Amino acid sequence: MSVGADGEAAAELKKRAPEFVLRDIDGNSVRLSDYAGKTVLIDFWATWCGPCVDSLPHLNKAHVSETGLDLVVLAVNIESLDIARQFVSDREYEFITLIDEANKARRLYDVDAIPTTFLVDRFGVLRDRMVGGSSVSLKLALWAEKMRRLLDIRREPGTGKETDDVAL
Repeated sequence: MSVGADGEAAAELKKRAPEFVLRDIDGNSVRLSDYAGKTVLIDFWATWCGPCVDSLPHLNKAHVSETGLDLVVLAVNIESLDIARQFVSDREYEFITLIDEANKARRLYDVDAIPTTFLVDRFGVLRDRMVGGSSVSLKLALWAEKMRRLLDIRREPGTGKETDDVAL
C-alpha cells in the first residue's frame, strides 16, 4: 500500500478508491461513496492549466452522453470556489464540480501534475489513471468501452451474487 504525504493510504490501481469528502460549487458536501454502484471519472484540474481546460469539454460530453451508463464525472478543481464557480458557469458545464482548495483529495490520490484523471468502477475499485491532457478524447473513447464492460453486471453461476472480476 502506498502512503500519501499526509500519512493516509494513497490511491492504487485495482484497489478500493480512497474516500473523500469535498464541497461542490453550490456548497453541498459530496462523498465519493455517494456514487457507489456508478462508474466515476475523477478529474483534477485548474483554470490556469491549458491541457485541463482543453479536456473539460470532453469530460462534459462524457458526463452528459453517458448518463445512461450510470457514469458520473467529478471534476475536482484545486483553486478557490469563486474561480471555479465562475469558470464552470460561464461555460455551462454540467459535470459535478468539486473544490479541493486545501488539496486534501489531491494528496490522497497522489496527484503531482494536472490534469490527472481516474476511472473508478461501480464497485469502487480504481481501474485506471491518466496524467496529462494529450489525446484526452482518445483516452475517453477507450475508457468508454471499459466503462461499458464495467457496467455489465456479472453474476456467479447459480448464486446470483455480483462479481467484480471484469478483465480490463
